[in-house]
Amino acid sequence: MKKRCGGRSNYTEEKKARVIPVVVRDVNWKIAPLAKLQALPKDGKAVMTWANKDTAWKNVSEGIQKVAEGISTAGTSRRRAR
Repeated sequence: MKKRCGGRSNYTEEKKARVIPVVVRDVNWKIAPLAKLQALPKDGKAVMTWANKDTAWKNVSEGIQKVAEGISTAGTSRRRAR
């Protein structure tokens, strides 16, 4: 079994999985293996540091939705190309 963070690069580099880090607490995550990925909420600012936590979670959900729509669109394009 792969390690939680250490194994993610194989899947993301091979385009088998999408990993979206969600920063909930204010920690030094930028030194972790996930630092190369685009984190949510906006600019990787921890949810707990936002003045309005609901706005932070809305930002997270919108970011995930955008990625999911991109995957859906890409999948449709690949099926049409066959």
